[in-house]
Amino acid sequence: MDWFRQFRFRLSRLLNLPASQEDLADEIQSHIEIEIDENIERGMSPTEARRAARLKFGSIASAREESREAWGFVWLETTFLDLRYAVRSLCQNPGFTAVVVVSLALGIGANTAVFSVVNAILLRPLPYEDPERIVLIQATDTQSGQLRSRLAADYHAWEEENQVFERIAYWINTDFTVKNDGGAQRIEGQRVSVSLFSVLGVQPILGRDFLPGDEKDAAAPAVILSYRLWERLFEKDPNAIGKNLRINLENATVVGVMPPGFFFANEKALIWLTGRPGPGFKVRDPTARLKPGVSIEQAQVAMETLAAQRAQEYPETSGDLGVIVMPLHEASFTGGPLRERLFIFSCAVGFVLLIACANVAGLLLVRSSSRRKEMATRLALGAGRWRSFRVPWGRLVRQLLTESTLLAMAGGALGVAVAYGGLKVLLAFNPDSHQFGGRFFPRMNEAGIDGEVLGYTLLISLLTGLVAGIAPAFKGSKHNLNEASRGATPDSGQQRSSSLLVVAQVALALVLLIGAGLMINSFVRLQSVDVGFNPDDVLTFRVNLRQREYANNPEGFDHGNYSGKSRLTDYYQQVLERVRAVPGVESAAGIVFLPLSHWTWNSFVGVDGRPPMEKDEMFVRHNHVMGDFFQTLGIPLLRGRVFTAQDSAEAPGVVVISEGMARRYWPDQDPIGRQLVLQQGGAAAGRPLQVVGVVGDIHQWNLQFEPRAAVYVPTVQVPGDDSRRILRMGFMARTSSEAASLIPAVRAAVAEVDSEVPIYAVAPMKRLYLIWTGESRFYMLLLGVFAGLALILSAIGVYGVMAHSVSRRTHEIGIRMALGAQSSEVLKAVMRWGVALTMIGVALGLATTFILTRVTGAFGLTSADPSESMDVLYGITPTDPATFAAVAIVMTAVALLACYIPARRATKVEPVIALRHE
Repeated sequence: MDWFRQFRFRLSRLLNLPASQEDLADEIQSHIEIEIDENIERGMSPTEARRAARLKFGSIASAREESREAWGFVWLETTFLDLRYAVRSLCQNPGFTAVVVVSLALGIGANTAVFSVVNAILLRPLPYEDPERIVLIQATDTQSGQLRSRLAADYHAWEEENQVFERIAYWINTDFTVKNDGGAQRIEGQRVSVSLFSVLGVQPILGRDFLPGDEKDAAAPAVILSYRLWERLFEKDPNAIGKNLRINLENATVVGVMPPGFFFANEKALIWLTGRPGPGFKVRDPTARLKPGVSIEQAQVAMETLAAQRAQEYPETSGDLGVIVMPLHEASFTGGPLRERLFIFSCAVGFVLLIACANVAGLLLVRSSSRRKEMATRLALGAGRWRSFRVPWGRLVRQLLTESTLLAMAGGALGVAVAYGGLKVLLAFNPDSHQFGGRFFPRMNEAGIDGEVLGYTLLISLLTGLVAGIAPAFKGSKHNLNEASRGATPDSGQQRSSSLLVVAQVALALVLLIGAGLMINSFVRLQSVDVGFNPDDVLTFRVNLRQREYANNPEGFDHGNYSGKSRLTDYYQQVLERVRAVPGVESAAGIVFLPLSHWTWNSFVGVDGRPPMEKDEMFVRHNHVMGDFFQTLGIPLLRGRVFTAQDSAEAPGVVVISEGMARRYWPDQDPIGRQLVLQQGGAAAGRPLQVVGVVGDIHQWNLQFEPRAAVYVPTVQVPGDDSRRILRMGFMARTSSEAASLIPAVRAAVAEVDSEVPIYAVAPMKRLYLIWTGESRFYMLLLGVFAGLALILSAIGVYGVMAHSVSRRTHEIGIRMALGAQSSEVLKAVMRWGVALTMIGVALGLATTFILTRVTGAFGLTSADPSESMDVLYGITPTDPATFAAVAIVMTAVALLACYIPARRATKVEPVIALRHE
């Protein structure tokens, strides 16, 4: 226990330092007095006795220091002294301190905000039990490698025959019509198997999980609510368990409530219903939990064996399907595919911090130059540069590093506030494309300033203080005693260091500016794309008729027959009539997939009179429309006619095709009157359809892709056995006034047809257009903010270094002006150095950017196959010469302006005053 007693002794000495120092002084003095008395007894005079006692004892200061070192924790005392001196020194220069703290706050705050997003999406473990054991089982086409759906029969076989999973669960994102006292409303949710929550390892906080009996056909539907929906519908009433809730026009029993914040695959899912899918239902990406000790590789081999067996037994349905076992954290809805793009943004914001560090290092170098006399004097008084007080670092280096670290910590504290505001902006501008298949950045709503983020901020602040202060600390501690008597002569070594920092800032800022310039250029080009229709003054909304009144099965778990086809079209016709009757509505129409919705049907087409075609040539997009669709959207009719009331269900099948399809299949010919057959997914030939009109191309899929060949089919002519394709319908109404002002009237008109059917996604098409371009806008804004910060920080850095250079050369400038130099000559002489540094930085930045654009292409910011994925850049290459040149000019202009201001000030100094300057 000796170490514990020593620790207590040292800690008590540290906590009572003034009293300990007084006790030490008294003890030293008592030793000296004893020696004096003994010397007097030996016959010495009092004066000789005192002198001999002092000589024998030695240096009192050294004795005090040795005693203090023996007490331990001396480094805490010296650190406290360094901190106190640093605070006093920085408070004496509030302007310098404010500039440095704000610069660091911008850099650290931006990094903190981005890290909070990266932490939420990629680093934080998924909120499930042992998430590393949860996998997705994806079906793929053995020929193309593309993801496919599996029939439920395969899923049931996997459940029963696999030996590597504890449980397998299916899930599908869908929506439900829920009716309570507040009326009918559409609520997003999921159809799941009873084992989903046990696979995830999450249980309801109220009530129970699904039981095997809940998915039997004869069982009353069981429903589990999210915490938010329980709060909204039942106001957190614990007695909600066991109550009935009317879902899709049938009563369902509430059996449980999930914990707050729980979600799986869809952040907006608020309700879960169970049911066993029929053999013909298609299941995609079922989720499974690995057995203990089973690896992903072992599961992959086992599932490939099962898939091969199914392919042999059922070659017609499973013969061309493979299987991939994927860890859940790599799924798109958990952010796995976003790693590369988040890495790019992390690098971009890292550049901002590097620029801030270079900026602060330059300012600290400038400040250390003005403190040369102070440092030389402290060196003369014994403040060693390398060893002092028997500690590894010298007091001067430690003192300067303490100041830079203190500045960084202050910048980090202010950076937390910057990060909080920046995170709010990021969340506000996150392109929410959920209505088209999911958020662009999943789990981003979990980002926040928590303990992990604060720890990161503390760490990065400490590192920033050391990185920004290490060079100025060593440079500032190299002065000698002669500096105390000399004027402020230029230091070539310090000037070289400042020059390197200026070059680095310009180069790094140019990299970010070019990235932002490319995004701005791309976004402007994207905005100028002709979508092929007029989205102004058009109101859109959607309905979902997956209910027993309109279809044989509410969720399509048995797609064998749909008895409600006529009721579907009757309902849609009534909706169109009621919407047309709303005052201010000029025309109305319906379409299954709204333009630019990222959804459409892909079909193979057979063309009358054409020889067999390649698979790619047969590929077209088709959609079902009704009402005045082409007139409502302003799509031009180029040839023939559009659909009329005579194109009824009993009439011959007709289609309207796009201009692109006409060019592909009937070049230099009139397609009117020709026939084609839509082959759904390559299945048997369907009903022959006659081309009656050709309309202009529109962007159905995405603005970045050229419009593909498109076919429009009247909704009333959809075959009865294919009516499941029109269970969902989007409507649009062209208005004579602002579209948003008619929302209440349109809601009321639709409710008159069937109050049990809610409408959703009600919004002007112009607003949807902004959502459709949200991803490009998000990239542009994010990189634009980073580039703006970099430009500001680099301008401050260049200005600070140039201002210091001019200040140091004031005496030289005075001599030149006294000898007759003109102001313009002085201006050129001062600017020459700044211009040289700027041009070197611009050249280095251009070269670096050219290399990095190749890397960003490899990381997914550009795509080699625009038909399958969306590029971040549109209409330009990553090495666009015009963007490079424009950004280089802007960077040069800003840097030269930062040089010009102090240079211009130098020409205004009176020669007499300049000659007296030291």
